Amino acid sequence: MARVLMVVQHPVRDYEAWRVEYDKAQPIRDRHGVTDAAVFRNADDPNEITGLHWFSSVDSAHAFANDPDLRDAMAKAGVVGPPRIEINVEA
Repeated sequence: MARVLMVVQHPVRDYEAWRVEYDKAQPIRDRHGVTDAAVFRNADDPNEITGLHWFSSVDSAHAFANDPDLRDAMAKAGVVGPPRIEINVEA
């Protein structure tokens, strides 16, 4: 079974505040079967975040992306622009 990688990029108001809320949102990631995750900060703009989340299926990735709890968590965390989301299947 091919792994699925979701890449999410978005700006945040303040990385440190965002990170606290991101960590609190672990139950949402668990509920949707995120098998691994990593967070990167843009080298030129530390408030520009790239999140990598691995799933076992495309359906799980889509369910995660469309979860209203995730949107609420992102708003609470201080995401200040619409996220760019890509879902990729391992070749």
